Amino acid sequence: MKTTTKNEVLTEALRYIDNAKEILKTKGKLENSLYSDKKYVKMAGHTAYTGILYALDHANILPPLAKRTQRRDVKDYQEALGKVNKKMLGYYVSCYQQLHLVAGYDGVGQKEHLRISLSDATELITWASNRAS
Repeated sequence: MKTTTKNEVLTEALRYIDNAKEILKTKGKLENSLYSDKKYVKMAGHTAYTGILYALDHANILPPLAKRTQRRDVKDYQEALGKVNKKMLGYYVSCYQQLHLVAGYDGVGQKEHLRISLSDATELITWASNRAS
């Protein structure tokens, strides 16, 4: 298995954030500080959240999965971050709620909330990539 460097993790994870921003900018249909096209708000939310998970999966903070076929749960990320860095846990919880649930599932995208969440996601990704090996 190829080892991923810190810079590669950072570049790839931030690419997800950039893609999410581009989706909102070009297809989100901003009207009165609210993105009105739910399809693209959902797509952007899921894209950004995937970038966060990518970075966290490479941050060397998660215990190994019991089975290779298992998936990580939100609680796995929360527990791992809670043991290592409370500030990053706060960013993760905020991003999980805003990007994954509100934007990603509900399709609700208030411009300022998404701007803050994408900024928090960038902070979390930068921190996580510095922990990658």
